[in-house]
Amino acid sequence: AIALWFYDSPQSRALGTAPWVRRAAESGNADAQFLQATFCAQGRFGNHRDDDDAARWLERGAAQGHATSQLGLARHLLGTGDVERAATCFRAAAEQGHVEAQYSLAL
Repeated sequence: AIALWFYDSPQSRALGTAPWVRRAAESGNADAQFLQATFCAQGRFGNHRDDDDAARWLERGAAQGHATSQLGLARHLLGTGDVERAATCFRAAAEQGHVEAQYSLAL
């Protein structure tokens, strides 16, 4: 697991205080892949807001069984209308005990 504290400011972006997240994500760390997806979705820490890039990072984390990535990917897929794949991702996260995914399936 990755423990972290970030402060998104002009100075932190200029100094590149979070480049290790991308490096860890690229090397296959599922926690970092989820963080990188979040940074892309929010346009933070030097990343441009890019929902497609965020979805790609969620896909990578979800493929490794990262429950929170599976939940995020499910929500993204639901937004694109891919209900079948979204349900599969919700189910995968729910089976790992992710309460939000369990709730989403119950709806």
